[in-house]
Amino acid sequence: MEVRHRAFFEDERAERLLERVLAPVDAEWVPFDTTVMFASPPTSDAERDAWTKKPRVPRRTRALTARPIVRYLGRDAEKHTVEGWRPWVEQVTRWLREGREPTVFVHTPDNADALRLARRFHDEVRAGVPELEPLPDPMPDGPAPDEPLTLF
Repeated sequence: MEVRHRAFFEDERAERLLERVLAPVDAEWVPFDTTVMFASPPTSDAERDAWTKKPRVPRRTRALTARPIVRYLGRDAEKHTVEGWRPWVEQVTRWLREGREPTVFVHTPDNADALRLARRFHDEVRAGVPELEPLPDPMPDGPAPDEPLTLF
């Protein structure tokens, strides 16, 4: 469950109550980390759009299940995106060493570089967990598919 209401981040009692609801059904609290996005004013139309649509909540790193999920939103500038995900590289490394199976979604305001950045994030995690399998090679260069690729 992706939680966006600030009360769950600001009221420890509300946070614990929600965790007690999620834990028995093996449901994960999915953090949507937008802290880097809101660290400084937007510099592009895509960032301005993200500012109006994305939640302003604190970073949350506690996992409730064996399969934590993270959504991370960086910036247009790759440097800021990479600097901002450092805490996640460390956290995901810890989770993997604990035997958890995390999933991380790397977003940018326009998502144009999201695939390449996700591969870079994975490589940084692999540096701390060398036994982690590399990602498969992307599709070979060639003509673009007639329709966008989907997950299903």
